[in-house]
Amino acid sequence: MRNLFKASFLFLTLGMSITACNNDNCNDNECNYPPPSVHGVYILNEGNMTSDMGSLIYIDPQGIMHENVYRSANEGKSLGNVAQDLFIRDGKIYVISQNGTIDGKQIVVMNATDYKMIAEYSLPNQIEWPSHIAVLDDQHLYVRDNKGIWCFNPETNEAHFIEGTDEAMKKPMIALKDKILAAHNGNNGLMVINKGASKAEYPSTLSQISGIAKAWDGNIWISTQSMFGIMGKSALYKVSSTDFSVLATHDIKEVNLEGVGQGGASATFYAFKDLIYYCCPGSGFKNGQKIWRHNFARNKTQALDFSKLIPKEHIVYNGFAVHPLTGELMLGNIKGFGNDYKINSLLILEDQGDKLELIKEYDNNPLQFQAGTFFPESF
Repeated sequence: MRNLFKASFLFLTLGMSITACNNDNCNDNECNYPPPSVHGVYILNEGNMTSDMGSLIYIDPQGIMHENVYRSANEGKSLGNVAQDLFIRDGKIYVISQNGTIDGKQIVVMNATDYKMIAEYSLPNQIEWPSHIAVLDDQHLYVRDNKGIWCFNPETNEAHFIEGTDEAMKKPMIALKDKILAAHNGNNGLMVINKGASKAEYPSTLSQISGIAKAWDGNIWISTQSMFGIMGKSALYKVSSTDFSVLATHDIKEVNLEGVGQGGASATFYAFKDLIYYCCPGSGFKNGQKIWRHNFARNKTQALDFSKLIPKEHIVYNGFAVHPLTGELMLGNIKGFGNDYKINSLLILEDQGDKLELIKEYDNNPLQFQAGTFFPESF
């Protein structure tokens, strides 16, 4: 499988490309940030709750990692502490954090071309422990918290709870034209919120949903999980983006596609065309340090071992993702908690069919408790 990073790294090794940096990790004002690209990658770091603020990393198509792009573009201004989620819409990047710098919970809006701050919003008190954000326009910002999903209007500073979204799954929401899609990991199934609506609709009978994502052909991928061996089943579905009917179903018997598999609030699975990747190391060795690949076109599941690629004591903390355009796998890992979180690295991997090949490793502490990996194409 050809990939953009691999070719770029070879180019850099031969000394034939010119960059603004002498190494792969650019800090603060060392680098001139190139315009964002659909082939680029964003990594959002939570920061350490007691000492470090959240930060935003951009990896450009040449494989150069630009650290702290928001802080550098805004004279040292912070994204807030415990950054949680990122959303891209209409040339703007939205970042939500739980312990903001202005008044607790906040949303930062920046220009996607130069990372300059556009706005900074303090969320109303009724929103508690926000974890995810999805955006339809400037007046409709959807925020998921421990109660459910709220529609926040920054112009009025009001938030209205969307009826029927109680205990929405702690996973990313997706925007589909003028709709927000989210899920309840119980029996309520898929939630669809139309722009301006005060109540969610439930057009699907799927239950025990563990993740949702856009498919390459405009439809929707949905995963479900088996709960306690008595509810639901581990399966992947292709679902119509127009009427939300099930187009195809594949039972996954090799592994349970749990929504909490990665131990955090990042996506459950990632897709590159018809290849669906899932990783559930969670607290360390939950599935023997494997990435599972399901070929939906062939209805075949295979495990890809990464145990020899990271130190045995390291864990994957929200650090797994797959680029939807290049198919490259990204695996962030940390030694542990306490001060051990400062010992971390990001691996870029290539799927060679029966094994994973390490293409590149970014070390020197780039991942300050990684909240998630985000790709412009996914929005």
